[in-house]
Amino acid sequence: MPSKITKLLLQLLMFFAACGFVVSLALHLLAWAGLQPSGNAWLLGMMLGLFPVMIPGILVSIKLTQGLGWRQQWEFTISGCPTWMRYVHIGLYVYAIVNFVAVFTFPFLALFAFPSLIPLLDSAAKQDFDDPPRIIWILFSSFAMSMYFSQITLAMTLRRRGLQPRCPNGHAVAIADKFCRTCGALIPPFDVGEVRSAA
Repeated sequence: MPSKITKLLLQLLMFFAACGFVVSLALHLLAWAGLQPSGNAWLLGMMLGLFPVMIPGILVSIKLTQGLGWRQQWEFTISGCPTWMRYVHIGLYVYAIVNFVAVFTFPFLALFAFPSLIPLLDSAAKQDFDDPPRIIWILFSSFAMSMYFSQITLAMTLRRRGLQPRCPNGHAVAIADKFCRTCGALIPPFDVGEVRSAA
């Protein structure tokens, strides 16, 4: 189990990520309604806020999941969360990808399939980054929502599992190890469902 200081830091990380998620969700909904703020201050703040949340999360997850495949790495990040968060996590990633594909296929649809969309494309192209078009707000806020939520799930998992996996005798091990390098004890296989069901 993590120490009190570690738990406090993880709680702060979750709080910061939760605030970022709420802001990005609000901006996303406002953009869909055509009520996005003027200027780019909120957009820049939302994206720059990802760095202090994601950099420590990425460094810790890389260290903890050495030797695991990409699917097992992803399973680890959500293993300490309730089941409903797993589906929200997947849904946000899929939604962000759909938005990304839609934004970059829109010009081709306008030029080759739906000429009536060309005026919208022209108006978006004339706007500069000082006043980003609605499509940019939608794209970036959907990406930010998925990233902030992923850090919430990771922080919750680390709070439950701790920053250092251990063998049954308490020695530090890597999560992919099958036997403890200190005492030779058999390490139970990484079980995602067992931890998540306890949430």
